Amino acid sequence: MNLLPYKNSILILPFKANEVEYKLRKRIKPLQDDLPESPFEPTKYLFNGWIKNYKFRISKRIQHADNFLPLIVGKIEATSKGSILFVTYRMFPSTLFYLSFFSLMLLLSFLFFLLIEKNWLTSGSLLLLLLGIYLISILDFNQKVRISRRLLEKTVSE
Repeated sequence: MNLLPYKNSILILPFKANEVEYKLRKRIKPLQDDLPESPFEPTKYLFNGWIKNYKFRISKRIQHADNFLPLIVGKIEATSKGSILFVTYRMFPSTLFYLSFFSLMLLLSFLFFLLIEKNWLTSGSLLLLLLGIYLISILDFNQKVRISRRLLEKTVSE
C-alpha cells in the first residue's frame, strides 16, 4: 500500500496508436480557451484535459465538486500489433497539498497533546480523527479510480 494514493495500469489495445489518440481526442474537452473549437459534439465529452503527441492529462467531467477525483496521466505507445496505454491515476496536486497539510497539523496536535500536555483522551481523539480522514480519503479515491478507469477503458475500446 502506498502512503500517497495513486494507481498504475497498463491497457493493451488492438488499435493503432493514432486511432487510440483519435478516440480519446473525441471525448476530451480542451481546458484552454486558446485552442480551436473541437469538431466533435460537446455533449459527448467525458473528460477534461489535453492530449498531444500521444500523451494525455485528463480527468472525468463532473457536474459538482469532487475532492478525490483522480487526475489521469497517460502515454500511448505503438506496437507491431496495436498499442499500449500506460496510465497513472493520482490525486490533483491541490487535493494532495490540503490532505498533507491537515494531516500534518493533526499529527503535530496529536504529538503535542500526547507528549507535552499528557492529555490521553484528546491525543487519542486526534489520532483517530487523523486515521479516519486518511482512510476515508483512500477509500473514496480508490472508488473514483475504478469509475474513471472503466470510463477510460470503454472510451478506448469502442
